[in-house]
Amino acid sequence: MGIYCFEGFDRNGTRYRERLEADSRQEALAVLHRQELVITRLKRQSCVRRLVHRRRKCSVKFQMNFCRQMSVMLAAGIPIAEAVNVLAADSSAAERGLGKLLAELQKGYALSDAMQRTEGCFSDFVIGAVKAGELSGNLEKTLLPLHDILSKRYEAEKKLHAAMLYPLLLCGLSIVLVIFLLYHVLPVFADVFAGFHAQLPWTTLLLLDIRDNLPVYVFRLLGGAMACLLLWHSAFRSRRLGTGLDRYRLRLPVWGRLYLRSEQALFLAALAMLVQGGIGLNYGIELMRNMSGNLYLRFYYDSLLRQLRQGYGFGSCLSRDGLYPAMAVTMVIGGEKTGELARMLGYAGAVCQEEADSILERIQVLAEPLAIIILGGMIGFIVLSTVLPVLDLMTVM
Repeated sequence: MGIYCFEGFDRNGTRYRERLEADSRQEALAVLHRQELVITRLKRQSCVRRLVHRRRKCSVKFQMNFCRQMSVMLAAGIPIAEAVNVLAADSSAAERGLGKLLAELQKGYALSDAMQRTEGCFSDFVIGAVKAGELSGNLEKTLLPLHDILSKRYEAEKKLHAAMLYPLLLCGLSIVLVIFLLYHVLPVFADVFAGFHAQLPWTTLLLLDIRDNLPVYVFRLLGGAMACLLLWHSAFRSRRLGTGLDRYRLRLPVWGRLYLRSEQALFLAALAMLVQGGIGLNYGIELMRNMSGNLYLRFYYDSLLRQLRQGYGFGSCLSRDGLYPAMAVTMVIGGEKTGELARMLGYAGAVCQEEADSILERIQVLAEPLAIIILGGMIGFIVLSTVLPVLDLMTVM
């Protein structure tokens, strides 16, 4: 899956400079031709520009506030274009693309289509949910639950950032202390030992080598990290390789499980919202299958959709691969039998969210002592490297 930048014109002569996702150049051209656009330039986006573009996307908080404000104004009877015009009057919001969203609405596009054409402003999940609300005729009732789902995701991100703040501060402090010891303490001891012609231990020699070649090592480390990052994103040009890498990421001991449960909670809650709004289960999954940035989960949702079309129950499909918790699967099966699928999907999403919160709490508990242990080990290694030569010198004397 690649990102393609294109320039072109529509029938009215309006110029477009946007991006789209496609597996190949031919597929991108086919999508643009279906939109009746005359293409003057089409180029695959490089990995570096793709990383920068991802950073420019609007935050969850912006999308959350957009859904809440739109829901309130639509419930009050304000037309969609006028509601967006009110939001776009805010200069900070206009910078995020609401001005372009308003322009697309004024051309006659539906809200979901206009959001799709507004580059990098809304996630696929939000666009799919809005489209489902338009199809069911309950757009204002869809936006409010969508705000609640995004709010939960935003709070989870805040908790994760707060959990990592203290360990990051300790790591920064440890780097400062290590540099101070290397450049101000260790040279003094090295000069004293050299005056006595004493043999330094390998730990001290290692630290002296690090001190003398620290810029070289830092440059190599940063270069290696950048190369690994570029290789990682280049691997996703192949759907098969990207799917395998994303599947491996879900199997990581702690972070993989946290990411998986968070994605499952979001998927089930969104599906419950769509089913509650009158959207069929199959069509709801089809709308939500691209909501995740994980290629393996997208492949998994496609597999679920194929099994449902073959006549299998949703609960039995979830239980086959063992990705979902047993309690969540049991709730979904019970909801199918009793006709309360929407409510049980919501409960199942809550089960996944509770497990994700539990994992996050464990990370918060373990991150601080682990960072302290690492900091103590680094400082202790340096101190030991200075104390051992002193002991050897005392023995010789």
